[in-house]
Amino acid sequence: MRQIYHSIVLAFMGLSCLSSISMAEGAQTAIAMHGAPQYPFGVTRFPFIDPDAEVGGELKIGIAGTFDSLNPLIVKGTPPKVPLEISYSLLHLHSLERLMVRNPDEPFSLYGLIAETIETPEDRSWVEFVLNPQAAFSDGTPITVEDVIFSWEILRDEGLPNVRRYYSLVSRAETPAPNTVRFIFSEKGNRELPMILALMSVFSKADWEGKDFGASSLEPPLTSGPYIITDVDPGRRIRLERNLNYWGRDLAVNRGMHNFDVIEYDFFRDGTSMFEAFKTSQLNFRVEHDAKSWATNYDFLATRNGQVNVAEFPHQRVAGMNGFVFNTRKPIFADVRVRDALILLFDFDWMNENFFYGEYKRVQSYFDNSELSSRGLPASDEE
Repeated sequence: MRQIYHSIVLAFMGLSCLSSISMAEGAQTAIAMHGAPQYPFGVTRFPFIDPDAEVGGELKIGIAGTFDSLNPLIVKGTPPKVPLEISYSLLHLHSLERLMVRNPDEPFSLYGLIAETIETPEDRSWVEFVLNPQAAFSDGTPITVEDVIFSWEILRDEGLPNVRRYYSLVSRAETPAPNTVRFIFSEKGNRELPMILALMSVFSKADWEGKDFGASSLEPPLTSGPYIITDVDPGRRIRLERNLNYWGRDLAVNRGMHNFDVIEYDFFRDGTSMFEAFKTSQLNFRVEHDAKSWATNYDFLATRNGQVNVAEFPHQRVAGMNGFVFNTRKPIFADVRVRDALILLFDFDWMNENFFYGEYKRVQSYFDNSELSSRGLPASDEE
């Protein structure tokens, strides 16, 4: 496993508060998978975001691959492939806001966006959302309960297989009050299901009237997010411009974010050509994942004269597990002594020194770099 570092080359980068809203009885402005959300009601921003980040400028990001569709939620077509490190900003390629938004500083907690509040009983047999009355699409039309129900129905029927599977667990939708939608589940006790519904992108029902949702298309849909797609060069480039009338710019989940006036994604057939474009200042931002490249490829003119800033920093994200997994159903691997012997034959230290420039360390857990990772000897309450 690689050492817990990201090697980053970065141009100027700003990121656009949690609003003070009244809560209905039993409703909350945030929800956690387990326990309580980290940030209390009334927080004005996420503390890891600079609320005074500079606004303006243009950001150009390179992506390896191509695309022939702008809808990543259907089976047909090839949407832009989303690198993990820029996946948050690329959610705005189709720039459709969700009912609630994840806080990357917590394992799984959601905070209000289109939905002002969320309510679910202890058995999580249903979930209810009260919509923010300010929520609107980019043409100024309000986001309504009908748009939310339409989005659930169309994604349940024509969305990606995993989306269809989860959304089909909703038996019906109700509107118990104005600007309120309740989803009733066909089963109880699924703690994740209310949160999956909360992450639903909301489409405009009127905008999709008479259109084939399941067909791949390069026509930008009516959006509700901080950016509007203004130009599409099929397979090569997507240009987004900041929506100056974005309804959610003052929400706490957005404060300090979405500050670039223009974001442009350029697509490349391979990583080599994309790296060369970066070296010649055609791109502003790059994350390096290859240890050899990091050690050998960053001595070029722009780094020497200070035009490119190169930095390496630790992070606190869960690292996950990389390694070899033995199929113990096969007789040759059934004996634990055989598996131990193969592990002893694997000379990690030599490979790390000679192939990976000392940038890797051995995996100690399925949950490395987290509170759940394995450390030292078991404590008394772990035995």
